[in-house]
Amino acid sequence: ALAPFFQRHGVTRVVEAWGDDKLPLSEPNAKIGNLAYNPSGQGYPRASASYTSRFDRVEEANDGKSFFSANSRNRWTSYESKNPTDWVEIDFGEEKSFDTVLLHLFGDEGGVQRPESYEIQYWDGSAWRLVENARKSPTVPVAGAMNTVAFRPVRASRVRVVLTPRPGGSVGLTEIEVWEKAILERG
Repeated sequence: ALAPFFQRHGVTRVVEAWGDDKLPLSEPNAKIGNLAYNPSGQGYPRASASYTSRFDRVEEANDGKSFFSANSRNRWTSYESKNPTDWVEIDFGEEKSFDTVLLHLFGDEGGVQRPESYEIQYWDGSAWRLVENARKSPTVPVAGAMNTVAFRPVRASRVRVVLTPRPGGSVGLTEIEVWEKAILERG
């Protein structure tokens, strides 16, 4: 009976966990495999953007929280941007090896929609380069879902997603994750 409610509000999975610990739970102390993860928004990895809507915060694009509901406040969007493309960048502060980017694309069924297209670029020390052999799933971007891009491994200090909005629309992310495939598979 609750399934239509969850589908309508963008919930793709509901998890219940039981344990003997007291709340609030302490932060995990194991190394996090998501190279973009920064729950505090301080230091590195640091998120930045070509434009951020006055209603949003780019630091929420890599805080580990992914909410697809149209009313979610945990997101980055380019709402009201006049740019032909907008980007979100993750600066690691040092070189990292990676070959997979997970994009949790946001859409509110209004001004923020799935992008017409997007591409993943990395900083080679002097210029932005497209990742090679990008394999996107799904092949057409889908808002309210995780979109995966696997590519030839690179080593770089920065990565960004460049999003092209649909005519009359803006684009958004509720989360960006950056992984090295070996870490992702061990997960």
